[in-house]
Amino acid sequence: MSIKVIQSLKDFNKFIESNYSSLIIAYFYETSEWCDTLNKKLDIVFSSNCNGNTKILKIDLGKLGNKSIINECGINSYPIIRLYKYSKPFQEIYCTYPNVDEIVSSFLN
Repeated sequence: MSIKVIQSLKDFNKFIESNYSSLIIAYFYETSEWCDTLNKKLDIVFSSNCNGNTKILKIDLGKLGNKSIINECGINSYPIIRLYKYSKPFQEIYCTYPNVDEIVSSFLN
């Protein structure tokens, strides 16, 4: 399973709609120093995805093309992980949990 990197709100909406019945793990983050350790930890978890029905999105909110996603998705703080099913978010995982990697792994195995 490859990790889909989103470059715009249009790409995000298209991916969510086209994977309607799949579990989608969307990781909203920024590529900056304060997020670097978490990004590396979650990249390891995402690369070990064994579940073919689970799709993984990475959305760098620091990129200009993704700024509109913040408003569209109602993101108040990040990094955050949202789970989507049937094109709707149904759960949020705050990245402040010390075991966020274990929580995410539980959805991938």
